[in-house]
Amino acid sequence: MSANHQGGSMFKKRLPLIIAGVAFLLLQSVAMGTPVTPLTPVTPLPEDVELAYDDGTPEVIINWTSGSIAAVRMTPPAGTWKIKTARYLLMGGGKVRIFEDDSGYPGRDLIEGILIESSQMGWNDVDLESYSIMVNGDFYVGLESIDSLGRPGLGVDTAGNERAWMYDSIFENWSYQKDATYFIRAVVTDVVGVKEELAPKSVTDVNCSPNPFSQSTIISYALPQAGRVTVSIWDASGRRVRILIDANEAGGNHSVEWDGADNAGNLLPTGVYFLKLDTNQSTLTRKVVLVR
Repeated sequence: MSANHQGGSMFKKRLPLIIAGVAFLLLQSVAMGTPVTPLTPVTPLPEDVELAYDDGTPEVIINWTSGSIAAVRMTPPAGTWKIKTARYLLMGGGKVRIFEDDSGYPGRDLIEGILIESSQMGWNDVDLESYSIMVNGDFYVGLESIDSLGRPGLGVDTAGNERAWMYDSIFENWSYQKDATYFIRAVVTDVVGVKEELAPKSVTDVNCSPNPFSQSTIISYALPQAGRVTVSIWDASGRRVRILIDANEAGGNHSVEWDGADNAGNLLPTGVYFLKLDTNQSTLTRKVVLVR
């Protein structure tokens, strides 16, 4: 870090490791013996955050019945986050499972299972970015045992951390594992960090409120002059899912409500969507986050 002295000179200072989301204070002193003056608290803007609740060194390796699932409850920081990576300390194979929270229990499955195999013990990362899984609270990362892949050997500590769960495929229920810490982690990325395509403000402007939203959002936009306008919604795969406006409109302020449904009236799942506004003069895109 570098900064200017009040008298015009420059000093440089290397800061210690800064953890995303943790506030720290910048202090200044202009001369030897001058009292240190506190300045404004600064909080680094988080990007990727690893959610890890183990100590990195497992005491034992376990496996379990085919069809059963070991899972860890993850708690991201406040706000809306995209699940980027599932991380397992394992040897063998299994199926990656992600669940939403349902009143303190693993609930609805958020993805179709992804197969993972490892020939030796170590950390294995599974890329989940393409699934666009958005969370704003607890969720669960699990691993299902699959006999055809060889039952997984998962790193475990025998002291509990109040986050371990096991789904029993025989009794078809979840149970809390108070004497276990599963070596399963997740990496989440801040939704705010996703880049957006911007158009010149002199041509038009568009905003969504609220954003993120769960029930509906109001899309407001300003047109500098009359002309043809198309307002549409696209999913993360590039597929157009809804046309909200396709008409000639007068210049001025306009708004339209989107209820989170597609053209057929089906409610769309949690994820990142893109609002596209086309006029004769420009095309403008905005990111919209739907959280069910």
